[in-house]
Amino acid sequence: MSGYKYFLIVSVLLTLGCQSVRDKSFKLHNGPSGNALREKYGIPIIESYMVKLDTPDFIGFRGEDRWESKEITPIDGKVLHNWKSIYAYDEEDSSVKECDGFRIKLNDSVGQGLNICSKINSKSIVIRSGEFFTYSLLHPNNDGLASPFRLLNEKEIDSVLKSWKLK
Repeated sequence: MSGYKYFLIVSVLLTLGCQSVRDKSFKLHNGPSGNALREKYGIPIIESYMVKLDTPDFIGFRGEDRWESKEITPIDGKVLHNWKSIYAYDEEDSSVKECDGFRIKLNDSVGQGLNICSKINSKSIVIRSGEFFTYSLLHPNNDGLASPFRLLNEKEIDSVLKSWKLK
């Protein structure tokens, strides 16, 4: 009987832990009202200048919520948070994931980009990964003109954020 009780207790704790992350997922999908939770975990917030795009839902499955800046090109000396994607709760690894894109203008023809993905797991641990690249400002949408992406670890992400004077 003690094995059964142990199994029951562990099952309840795992369910509550997963529910906690699932609850966070729903709060984050509430758009800007989830910004307090984002700040708590050090995840970039949805900026007031961003607008939500319509993304299709698939038969009861919530895919991605996408927010984008109205501006495409950053202004001199200012970092532009140009997009945020919030993904559905991942049952497989009990996590919530958000990705953000930041851009800065170096001169009239060259910009730099930083993409950050933040993943909150069932223990409320945030794991970040990043990509850094340079791109041309001379072409609309900058498609296909970015340098190879350089993958960044958490320390390197913090270094870029610090050099760009972001939290």
